[in-house]
Amino acid sequence: MSDTPRRWTQEDPWNFRRVGSFGLFSSADSTPIEFIQTTFTIEELGSISLAREIAPDELDFELLMQRDIDEERANGALRQYLNPDSHDTIFFPPLLLACVPTDKDVLEEDYPDEDWDSSKDGRLVRKWAGLLQMEFFTSDSDDSFYDLQCPSADFRQRIDLNSVRASFKLADKHGKGVKLITIDGQHRFFALSHMPELKRKAIRNLVVPTCILFSTSATSAARTYKSMSLPNVPKTFRKIFVDVNSKALPVGTHTNLLLNDTNIASLILRDFCSLVNSRLNKVGLSSVEWNIKSAKDARILTRRYSICSIGILERALEECFDDTKTKDFDLMSRLLNVEEAEIQENLKYAADNPENPDISWKSFSVSQRPIILEQARSGIVELLYRLFFQSKPYGTIYEHYKESLAELESKGEGNEDKASNHLMAFNTITNFGDPRLGDPDYSIISELGRKEKNWRDKNVSSIVGHALFQRAVILVLKEVLKSLDYLSIRNAGFGLCYILERAMDPQRKLLENGSSYLRESVWRVTGSIVNRDNTRKQIARLLLGTLGNREEANATASALELPEDKFDGAVERLMDLGQQQIQAYWRDYNKGMQTYFKRTYATSGSLSQKQIREFQDHELAQRKEKEDEKKGIIKSSDLKKPFDAAVSLHLADFIEETELELKDVLRLEGHVVSSDQDEEDEQEGEE
Repeated sequence: MSDTPRRWTQEDPWNFRRVGSFGLFSSADSTPIEFIQTTFTIEELGSISLAREIAPDELDFELLMQRDIDEERANGALRQYLNPDSHDTIFFPPLLLACVPTDKDVLEEDYPDEDWDSSKDGRLVRKWAGLLQMEFFTSDSDDSFYDLQCPSADFRQRIDLNSVRASFKLADKHGKGVKLITIDGQHRFFALSHMPELKRKAIRNLVVPTCILFSTSATSAARTYKSMSLPNVPKTFRKIFVDVNSKALPVGTHTNLLLNDTNIASLILRDFCSLVNSRLNKVGLSSVEWNIKSAKDARILTRRYSICSIGILERALEECFDDTKTKDFDLMSRLLNVEEAEIQENLKYAADNPENPDISWKSFSVSQRPIILEQARSGIVELLYRLFFQSKPYGTIYEHYKESLAELESKGEGNEDKASNHLMAFNTITNFGDPRLGDPDYSIISELGRKEKNWRDKNVSSIVGHALFQRAVILVLKEVLKSLDYLSIRNAGFGLCYILERAMDPQRKLLENGSSYLRESVWRVTGSIVNRDNTRKQIARLLLGTLGNREEANATASALELPEDKFDGAVERLMDLGQQQIQAYWRDYNKGMQTYFKRTYATSGSLSQKQIREFQDHELAQRKEKEDEKKGIIKSSDLKKPFDAAVSLHLADFIEETELELKDVLRLEGHVVSSDQDEEDEQEGEE
C-alpha cells in the first residue's frame, strides 16, 4: 500500500464536497446504482434541492419523482418532533438524494462521459466533464478493498470503500452543473430547512445522515461499451422513487406501536406483551398478534389461532380513554391508576414543564413515563392479562390452544412420518412467524387454525374473534367506570370479567348468530358481522344489558369487591346502567330493522307481488307528501307518512316476538324500552 498521507486537500473548480463511504448496489442484470453514505450539517442543507425546483423533461420527471410537499405536516408534526418538550430520543432515517445533471434548472437526460485517471500516486480520480468528480484511495491489497469496474470501458481498479471524496459543481440559474434532489425524505428535509430562526437553535447540533445516489451508467459511452440500451437519468431515478415511495412495504403498525414511547396505549400494550411472555413464555405470546407487518391487517385477527391483537386493543383503548378525544381526563387517570393525589403530585414533580405538568394520552415527559408505567402495570395491564388468559371465555380458548400446541410439539418429537414437519410448524408458531405457501409446515399450521376456529365457534362463540367484539369489551369497561365513579381500575376489571363470563355463557347464547334480535344489528342475514362502529356499541349494550336483571347486578356488585356501605347503591346503579343500555340497543335495533325492510322489501321472497306493489304505492305516496311539504302545500305536522306506517304495521308481530326473545335471554321483566322514547339512531358507515 502507498505511503501517501491519507487525507484530502482542497481543489477547485468545485463548490461543494463530501467525504464518505462508497457503495454499489446491483443484482443480477439490474442497472448498477452507485452511492455515497455521508452527512450534512444544518448549514449545508442549502445545497439540497426539491425536485419541483427543476423543470420537467419530456418524461415528466418532476411529476413522477416528487410527492407533493405537505407543508402543514412538515411545519406542524415534523417540526414539533424536531423540537420536543421533553428529553425524548429522536432520529430521522437518512435522506435519499439523487445527483442529477441540469442546465439552467432544466434536467438533462445523461451524465457526461466518464474519464478515469489512476496516474496519481495511490489515488483513482473519476471525472464527468467538470460537473462531478470522485476520488478513491487505491491498493493492491485484498484487505478492506473493492474491485471497481468502469461502466464505460475495460478498466478495473481496487479501491478503498471506506473513504471517497466527491466534488460537485452545484448548478445555478446561469449554467450547467448538478443538483442533489431529495427522492426520499422530502418532508424531513423541508421541516429542517424551513425551521424558523427562533427555533433553529434547537437543531444547531444536528447532523443529518444522507445517502447520495449516482446513475453512472447513464452515459453515451456506457451504452456503446455495453452494446445495450441503458436507462437515462430521469428513468433511473423515477424507478427508484417509485420503489422507495410506493412499492417498499412500510414498517408494520405493530412495530411502530411497540417502539413508541410517547403514547399511553404503546406503554400499556408493550408491557402487556412483556407480561404474557414472562408468565406464559412463547406459547402464550404466540396467541397475541403483536408483529403483523401489514398496516391493513394490524387491527384485525389474521391468524385463526390468535386470541387478541395489540392493534385492536390500541384502537379500543384510544377510542374509550384518549383524553384528547373523549375530553375526559379523569377517566383516563382512572384507567392508568394514577388518580390518587399522591401519584398526581409525583407526576407534577416529574414534569419537564412545571407550567404544564398534566399528562395526556400522547403527551408526557420521560420522567413521568416510569410512574405511569408502574401504575398501569398493576391496573390495566394486569386486567388485560386476566381478561385474555384467565377469565372466560378467553381463558378457556387459551387453555385449548395451549393443549393443541402441546400435541403439535409432541408429534414433532415423535418417530412418526413427517415428525420434522410438525416440529417445524411448532417452531414457526412459537417463533411468531407465518408459514410460506409450499413450506412443509404450511398445511399443518392451516389445519391447526381451522380446528381452533371450529372449536371456538362450537364451544364459545364465533363473535369473540371479531375486532368489533373485543373493542366492545373495552367499551363495557369504560361504561362500568363511568357508572361507578369511585371504582378503581382493578375492581372494575373484576366486574368486567364477571360480566363477560355471564353474558357469554354458552348456554345463554346471547350473541349467537341466528337470533332474531341480532338481525342486521350485529349479524347480517348472510351470516357476516355488521361491520359498522355502531355494532361495537350494540354489542357492548347487550353485554351490559345483562345487568338489567337484579340478580345479575347483585352478583356483579359482589365481583367488584366493594365496601359494604357501597354495595346496595352499586347494585341500583348497575341495574340502571343495564336498563339504559338495553333500551338504547332496542331503539337502534327497531329502527335498523325498519330501515333494512324498506331497503330490501322489493326483493323479499317472503312477500307476494301484491304486497310488494302495495308497499311501492305507499312509498311513492310518502315521497309525494314530502315534496308537498317542501313546497309548503302541507305542514310537517300533517304528514301521515303512509310508508312508515305500513312498514311498522307489517313488522309489529315480528318486533313483539323478537322483544320476547331478547327479554328471555336477558331475564328481564316488562318492556325493554318504553314507547315514548324516540331518540335518533346513529348513521354510520362501514368500518
